[in-house]
Amino acid sequence: MKKIILLCVLLCANTLADLTPILKGLNERKDLEKILVDLLNEMTGSDDEITCMTFVCDAVYLNVFDGDLFKRTMAVPIVMIVVEDYEDLLSPNFDTLESLREARKDGCNVYVILLANGLQTSRLLRFGDRYRILDTRAKYIMLHDYRLFHSDLHYLWKRIINVLFLRYHSISVGAPKSKAWFDLSTVPFPNPIKSVFVSRRVDIWNNGRFHYNRTLFADKTSNLNNEVLNVVYLDHVPSVVVTKTNETNKVGGVEIEILNTLAKQMNFQPKLYQPINADLYKWGQVQANGSFSGLLGEMVNGQADVALGNLQYNPYHLELTDLSIPYTSQCFTFLTPEALTDNSWKTLILPFKVREAGGPVSVWRDNKQHSLHLRNAARRVFTQATHRMVPETSNWVVLVILHSGRRILQSQHDRYSRKPCPQSHN
Repeated sequence: MKKIILLCVLLCANTLADLTPILKGLNERKDLEKILVDLLNEMTGSDDEITCMTFVCDAVYLNVFDGDLFKRTMAVPIVMIVVEDYEDLLSPNFDTLESLREARKDGCNVYVILLANGLQTSRLLRFGDRYRILDTRAKYIMLHDYRLFHSDLHYLWKRIINVLFLRYHSISVGAPKSKAWFDLSTVPFPNPIKSVFVSRRVDIWNNGRFHYNRTLFADKTSNLNNEVLNVVYLDHVPSVVVTKTNETNKVGGVEIEILNTLAKQMNFQPKLYQPINADLYKWGQVQANGSFSGLLGEMVNGQADVALGNLQYNPYHLELTDLSIPYTSQCFTFLTPEALTDNSWKTLILPFKVREAGGPVSVWRDNKQHSLHLRNAARRVFTQATHRMVPETSNWVVLVILHSGRRILQSQHDRYSRKPCPQSHN
């Protein structure tokens, strides 16, 4: 009888020992759901507007995002991405890639990444930064994992600075009444990361409350603590003007003055330098091996923190680096003689190549009737105001040009027509 009882006790003990990791994991995910509810509600209640949230998780943490999480948080658009544990996020599959692109396109400014494998998280961040699939200026919440702080990834934490790392602490042994808690930390920016990454504590979450009630995503760029920023520049008048002397080169210009003002207000020291073979490569272009040369190459490779050189605000540059708010706008105008033959409609497409002519032709075709209607309407208004008709001999050319999604009417003399192409610079 004693042997049977002893055997039953041993079997029960072994069963409980086997279930302990499972129960611990369930408790961790339950507590993780609670802290996410508090974090998301705290963020949605702040002054910063949350346009959209992106959740990236695996099968291990999928049950964190159950119905209770969505019921207890504010109504915000959400993009949900579930990845397999074997998926290489340095080269994600089509579904994952398209979901990440849609999240970036929709302007999601909050990312919650819960992956049990820290290597997957690191590879996702590297891929998202390299190809600008992830918005590095967004706010990030992810699990604390030492594999994220390897020296090869230190460059990421100069770009992704609005981040919270959640580190779970289970119930202490010998203190049965204690409860599990989370340590919330972030990157040490603007302080430089030297040989070892040391995170900075933000707050402690325990039993449904934040211990210090600090701002979760404080502004880290208003005061850079006199840090040195590498600034690459390209000689381009009037943005950057280089005056060569016998000993040194004096750098001035509009963008240099803006840089000095920013350095004074944000408390940093600019270190100016030019890219290798700047006279040859100038702004730079993609090379045969996929790398970039010139000014853009310094930004893409992470060598420079700021770039100056009359960069135009266009999609090509936005795919490579972040651009500041444009400080000026320039209008480029070209003149072309109007055709005096029956094919005067060709005036609008003469300056373009054959492939580029399709846009103006389609604009002209789609808006021909609309232009005639507007011209007749203008004549009627003019007639009502002056009680006389517009002479039929008046000869004007009306061009309909698409600009920023709006139709602009522009009247020019019959001898010349012009088409403005505004370009903004940052």
